[in-house]
Amino acid sequence: MSTVESKVETAVAATPVKKSAKKSVKKVAKKASKKSSKKAAKKVAKKAAPVREKKSGLRKPQVRILQCLAKSRKPLSRKEISEKAPCDVAYLVEWIGAHDEQVRAKNDKKVMMSLLSLKAVKFAALEDGSAATYEITSTGTKMLAAATSK
Repeated sequence: MSTVESKVETAVAATPVKKSAKKSVKKVAKKASKKSSKKAAKKVAKKAAPVREKKSGLRKPQVRILQCLAKSRKPLSRKEISEKAPCDVAYLVEWIGAHDEQVRAKNDKKVMMSLLSLKAVKFAALEDGSAATYEITSTGTKMLAAATSK
C-alpha cells in the first residue's frame, strides 16, 4: 500500500463523517423518543377519559312492557307481551329478565336492571309447564306512574 492510498483512507475516515453519523443516530433516537412519548400520552389520555355512567330508571321498552301488562290486567306470556308492546322477543331477556337468577344478575350488571330484579314484574310459571307468564306488581305500577309523569 502506497503512502498516497493511506492518506486517502485517512482523509475518508475524517471526523466530519463520524460527526454526521453520530448526529443522524442522535436525531433518529430523539425522534423515536418523541413518538413514544406522544403514544404514551395518548394512552394515558384514553385511560383517563371519564367512564360513561349507566342511566338510572326505566328504558322506553320497559315502560311499554309495563303499560301493556297494566292494560291487560291478566298475566301475559313473552310472546303476547312482544306483540302488544311492540318490542323484540329476544330482548325481553334483558328488559324483563332471565328465568335463571345467575344469568339475570350477570345481565343486570352488564346491561341494565331488569323488571324482575326491580320487582316491577312478577313471574308465574304454569303448572303444566306450557308458558311462563308475567304480571305487573304494585311496585311496577308506581314505577310506571313515575316514568310516564315525566
